[in-house]
Amino acid sequence: MTNTPQATHDWTHFEPRYQALRERPLDPAQVPAFLRDWSDLEKLVGDTDITLRRARDRNTADVPAEEAYLSFVREVRPKVQQASQELNRKLLAVEGYQPGENEVLMLRKLRTDAELYREENVELEVRMTNLVNEYYKLTGGLTVTLNGEELTLPQAQVKLLSPDRELRERTWRAMQDVTARIAPELDRIFLELLALRRQAARNAGFDNYRDYRWLQLKRFHYTPGDSQLLHQAIQAHVVPLVSRRKEAHRRQMNVESLRPWDLRADPLGREAIAAFGSIEELEDASSRIFHRLAPKLGEQFDLMRERGYLDLESRRNKAPGAYCASFPTQGVPFLHGNFVGTVRDASVLFHEAGHAFHVFASSRPDILVFARHPGAEFAEVASQSMELLTLPFLSRAQGGLYDEADLPRVREEQLDSIITFLPFAAVLDSFQHWVYTETGEDVSIGQLDAKWLSLMRAYFPHVNYDGLEGYIQKGWQYLHLYGYPLYYLDYAIAWLGAIQVWRGALADQQTALEQYLYALSLGGTRSLPELFEVAGTTLAFDEAHVGRLMAFLEEQYRA
Repeated sequence: MTNTPQATHDWTHFEPRYQALRERPLDPAQVPAFLRDWSDLEKLVGDTDITLRRARDRNTADVPAEEAYLSFVREVRPKVQQASQELNRKLLAVEGYQPGENEVLMLRKLRTDAELYREENVELEVRMTNLVNEYYKLTGGLTVTLNGEELTLPQAQVKLLSPDRELRERTWRAMQDVTARIAPELDRIFLELLALRRQAARNAGFDNYRDYRWLQLKRFHYTPGDSQLLHQAIQAHVVPLVSRRKEAHRRQMNVESLRPWDLRADPLGREAIAAFGSIEELEDASSRIFHRLAPKLGEQFDLMRERGYLDLESRRNKAPGAYCASFPTQGVPFLHGNFVGTVRDASVLFHEAGHAFHVFASSRPDILVFARHPGAEFAEVASQSMELLTLPFLSRAQGGLYDEADLPRVREEQLDSIITFLPFAAVLDSFQHWVYTETGEDVSIGQLDAKWLSLMRAYFPHVNYDGLEGYIQKGWQYLHLYGYPLYYLDYAIAWLGAIQVWRGALADQQTALEQYLYALSLGGTRSLPELFEVAGTTLAFDEAHVGRLMAFLEEQYRA
């Protein structure tokens, strides 16, 4: 039994409050109270949305939970969007209002929402959400049978850490085979999403979906050209670093070439480190780690745990992936995960906890709900920095998860996860730029497959894909491409920030932590460059900047 807010998902529950705000007289002096009341109403709507989504994600085979969520999406969310747009226009029509420091950027975002809003797109968004829900249902129920044992995909992925190369290959192929069975349906869903996204962009007066989505995401402080500069910087400085690391691994493994099932295994043939044996063990150790890092963070993690806001184990029919969401009225987050005991699972928990600490820090009474979220780029700095800031506290001697002898290996795996992630982020982002700006209405699945395969070969030249092209080319059927369009390079931008936070912490842990937590407390009230600066970092995309950070990481491998 969890202490979850009750979801009242009937529009009649919200309509009178929106109507009262629509009818309220509004002059510059009345705007602050109007904004507070509107913010409080949006928090209630947010509670309902998140509560229903959480119930669906806990069990994608729960038909009543799915229907409740989809009913909200179909019946309530469009009316909320329309009512909020009316209030937005009402606010923006007030002449002489001077926003406070915390509302300047918020007002720019609200103005952008007003400019992008088209009533005909409301129905398109409902249809898109229904398609994304299909994706979740199809992928959430997948299992693999190995040696007579039925495993969820996260459970099967553990086998890819085995020293037994034959087992790794068999596991990898079994996972690919089971996803291949749903590939035609995922193809269909994406083509339908693509058509709807393009239509929404045209309705709003844009030539392509990328440029429309760019403004939807409030990317005011960097351009698509900056993203492409980062792609080039990753290719120039990260891909060679990864290739050097993987070539050393290939020699250690004594294999002719690295295959996809070799990439996560220990190159010296050691058994994978077991980070935890049970979810309770993971939660206990995480609590101690956060208390060591900063007592306040430990208390916040314990609060989530006490309220039942941690759902971390892998189960069949559970929505894939891991994420943090929050109940806006409480300012208290919850974490969703699919963890099975690996070192990477522990890192992902620390990552999602970083998001949670961001929610706690930014849920201040003086920050309206419209100004809480800074955008994904800095939100991911909050989470990814936590993967690195926790490194000094991971030993069992300090209450953490690992024996002292395993710590160098854990640290090395963390660094490897960063440098191998960055090229994948560039692949996924490059693919989306191409899809949304260069392909026509008649783009085929074959073209999508071929483009993905060519990008994988370019950014992962150290991997031998010969004979596996039919599997590799479907890698674009990825969660973020369906549910979070053009949200992925944000992680790469954030890693550049998180690496700088860590570099600062190695020089002065207390100062770096204070800067990091202060930046979190600002929510979305400051611009992206300002948030980076407050956190003691620099926002940049060029090759020189990326090259310096990769040189720093290379030094850390030797530290």
